[in-house]
Amino acid sequence: MVQDMAYPSLEVIEQDDLQSLLPYIYQPQPGQARIQRVGLDTGYILDNAQALLQDFDPELTIEDLELSFFQHKDKNGLYRQLQAIYVAIWALALGSSFPLDYLDIFTEFLWRHDQLPGKIQSKRQQAEQIIFYTNKLWRMKEIDFSDLARHLLTFVRLNDKEARAVSMKLALHFRKAYQHFFDHLL
Repeated sequence: MVQDMAYPSLEVIEQDDLQSLLPYIYQPQPGQARIQRVGLDTGYILDNAQALLQDFDPELTIEDLELSFFQHKDKNGLYRQLQAIYVAIWALALGSSFPLDYLDIFTEFLWRHDQLPGKIQSKRQQAEQIIFYTNKLWRMKEIDFSDLARHLLTFVRLNDKEARAVSMKLALHFRKAYQHFFDHLL
């Protein structure tokens, strides 16, 4: 556990280095993030984020893609990956809408995530996955989720023909999720 760390500022943490945020979610100063430029409290955006993220259930995504249980290398792993990806897609939409306040809001989101009940190790792993996917998406020049879809399919056993079809469906699904998050951030 990190001791006596100050809350990171935008000057200290670069947007393309979100991995450096991870230590701060364990010794936060909650409630500091405020969207000064438009006069909104982050609490509203983060409460809304929770509702938006509930619209995308990994179980339903797996069913929609018609992946049988036997195709999963690790069903729980795939589920956790999808959860992290949805948060990362939300963060990408957040960064597009609030580029100056993005890191403060995202850090507050991670702090709230850490406060949820559960095992510390599981929450840390989930936060690391969220940051991994957020980094991956943040570096994209365009909103194209094809690489992300192909990466996720490494957790599933499919032949080449099935993989191409599912990859396209998944990329379109992620694009739909991004648009949904972007349209409903506020």
